Amino acid sequence: MKGIDIVGIIMKCSIDQHKKKIIEQKYCCELPEIVSKIITVAEEPIFFNSNRILSFDEICEAEEEFNVSFIEKQMIPLIDCSDNDFIVYHFDSKKWSKFNIVDECVFKEKESLYELLK
Repeated sequence: MKGIDIVGIIMKCSIDQHKKKIIEQKYCCELPEIVSKIITVAEEPIFFNSNRILSFDEICEAEEEFNVSFIEKQMIPLIDCSDNDFIVYHFDSKKWSKFNIVDECVFKEKESLYELLK
C-alpha cells in the first residue's frame, strides 16, 4: 500500500474522542482532524511501504521511548520511516516534516501529510 492510499483510508474513519483527549492533554495542543484520525486507527502499528504508523501507546510514550523532548519541540511523532527518521506533526506551525531523533534535525517540511508522503 502506498502512503497516499493510507491517508485516504485513515480519513474515512471516525475519531475516537477519548484517544484524542488523551493526546491533546499529553502534548498540550489541539489536534487537527488528520492527526486525530491517525491516533484513532493506531491500535497496533500499521505498516506501509517501508514506514510504520506508531501505535497509540508509542505516541503517548514517545518522549520516554525515543528520549526526545517532543512536547518542548511542539511536535508529535506519528510515523516511523526507519533510520531514526519519523514523520512528525508540528502543532505550533501546523506543518508536517521528517525528524531525525538522533541528530534532532527537521527536514522536508510540508503543508500536509499527503505532500510529505508523495
